[in-house]
Parts: sequence; structure tokens; C-alpha cells
Amino acid sequence: MVSEKMVSNFFENYQKCLQKHDLQDKPHLLYNIDEKGVSIDHKPPYIVASSNYPAQR
Repeated sequence: MVSEKMVSNFFENYQKCLQKHDLQDKPHLLYNIDEKGVSIDHKPPYIVASSNYPAQR
């Protein structure tokens, strides 16, 4: 459960971060991503091909 104090603390820290990096008036430099938007390991897709062709990497 999120408390009012936790939300307030988040926004205080967020404001400090914006000030530290001089981003208060630069919204075009802020990006919103979640854990689904960032991949930490590359997994190439499987490709089905004839066995007559050697595997390429």
C-alpha cells in the first residue's frame, strides 16, 4: 500500500533530480519507459530454414 508520505517523498526526490540535472524547463528531454520497454539481454529470433544452409552468426 502506498502512503501519502511515500508519494510526497517520491516527488521531492524527483524535483531534486530535475534541479540537479537542470531539466525543470526541458520536458522534451524526459522519457517515460517501463520495464517492458528496455531489454537487458538480446535474444535473436528463431529462423526456420532448410538444413542445406549453414548457420550464420
